[in-house]
Amino acid sequence: MKVHEESHRLPYTAVQMFDFVVNVERYPEFLPGYLWAGIRGRSGDTLYVDQAVGFRGIRWRFGSVATINRPERITIRSMDSPFRCLEIDWRFTTLPAGCHVAFRLTYEFNSRILDTVIGGWFDAIAERIVTTFLEQAHRVYGTPFCREITSP
Repeated sequence: MKVHEESHRLPYTAVQMFDFVVNVERYPEFLPGYLWAGIRGRSGDTLYVDQAVGFRGIRWRFGSVATINRPERITIRSMDSPFRCLEIDWRFTTLPAGCHVAFRLTYEFNSRILDTVIGGWFDAIAERIVTTFLEQAHRVYGTPFCREITSP
């Protein structure tokens, strides 16, 4: 299983970042490899999401379940192909001037062949996912973008 963690202090509010991350239907506009994302259903604090991603002609759809606790946390889990396990945990903490965002992604493909074919691409996406969100938040919110990385 692979794990990627990072955290940042940002000049945005926890509510802004939470609302930005929970808006999965906008992911294809800025996240590399995302072809489509939509909310299939809602039940209380749970979102059922369908997504389509692709890389070099390989395309797949998978579902995930997001548990939301606005504005502090979003937990996403999928056990659909191509993943044996995909877990994402976003945490948002209000600070006097902005917020702290902590991100943890744990994943494993359901076959070695998939890991060989798309693993390197997905590893690169995992390394850039938070930066991609932060760059898009800067474009959307217009607040000066500052990136201060702290250890997980």
